[in-house]
Amino acid sequence: MNYLLVFLVDILLALDFVLQKKYQADAGADVLAGLRFNMLSGLAATVIFFAATGFSITFSAFSLLCAAGMALCLIAYTLLGFQILREAN
Repeated sequence: MNYLLVFLVDILLALDFVLQKKYQADAGADVLAGLRFNMLSGLAATVIFFAATGFSITFSAFSLLCAAGMALCLIAYTLLGFQILREAN
């Protein structure tokens, strides 16, 4: 089962890079395009998780802090991904 999860994560990561590359080709590879991509990805994830929790919102201060930290990591990840893809061309 663990190998299946690792394989699934690899597939999703590859899909993320493919989507970033397509978005980069359409919108450019600057910082604003990276932030816009991150915002659109975040909105899509919000809708998915909101539906998965039965359309209810509950959180604590700790979960809010974790979410803020994760958002910062995702912004950095997206910007680095765009930089890597820009250098690859």
